[in-house]
Amino acid sequence: MGGIDVSNNFHDSISETARCVQELGMKAVTIEPGRSPGCLLNDPKLFPFYDLCQTLDITIIPHSGPKAGSDLDHAHPRYIEEIADAFPNLRIISGHGCYPFVREAIVAASRRDNIWLAPDGYFFHLGHDDWMRAINKNLMDFSERFVFASAFPLTPINAFVKNFLKLDWNTAVIENILFRNAINALNLQSDPVYIATFDL
Repeated sequence: MGGIDVSNNFHDSISETARCVQELGMKAVTIEPGRSPGCLLNDPKLFPFYDLCQTLDITIIPHSGPKAGSDLDHAHPRYIEEIADAFPNLRIISGHGCYPFVREAIVAASRRDNIWLAPDGYFFHLGHDDWMRAINKNLMDFSERFVFASAFPLTPINAFVKNFLKLDWNTAVIENILFRNAINALNLQSDPVYIATFDL
């Protein structure tokens, strides 16, 4: 995964994204436009970047949590939905899961085939019961839209995984949320290196 500066201060975001994919073989890039250049995710200045990612068939992971920008509105899932609608073949994993807009994010992801949510450490914050219920009961097929993440190294990964697995999970959904959804979100099921490595 590559980290892309969409403000174009550290590099040109278009050429660097192309390099990450074509030279380094990366499958995803992450962005934090709320911090730099300080805009919302649906700002038209980002559309050439989204268009390139869709053309290159890579996944984007936008920062969409409570520290995503100058105010809490930057985390709202309506901006992710607008991108998903404008670029229907662009796969989007919402980093931090649009927290604290848990219910809105769950519904938004359930409405779209190209949005997944990865709340990572915020999974255990306020709204935890909503995540659990939506996944375990597979409300609106949400168990296919959740991607496990830990926010490592901010969160010690071993303890996080243990605490996550200790929860009262419906066994029918556990494989999806731990790895199958991530495979789909990153389009690894068609990647020859991944297939050869895991003998699929």
